[in-house]
Amino acid sequence: LASVGEVSAAKTAILNSTAPLQAASVSLTSSESWLILPASVQLAQPMEFKVDATNLAAGNYSATVTATANGFVAGELNISVS
Repeated sequence: LASVGEVSAAKTAILNSTAPLQAASVSLTSSESWLILPASVQLAQPMEFKVDATNLAAGNYSATVTATANGFVAGELNISVS
């Protein structure tokens, strides 16, 4: 996705809910600091994720993004880059 020492172009993912949910009540967290999360949560619309490879050596990496909201089961997005 990104060359060593650079920030990648954005890739997108869409978060949906089968029950009424306000985007403002959703929090996103990443298991890894090199994954740049969207500035704000949007539901049913593409959200942009980037990789900050500034301090990464060449190799394979993975991260998990967790979406949480009170009263809802957490959702996970697994991201792998090389």
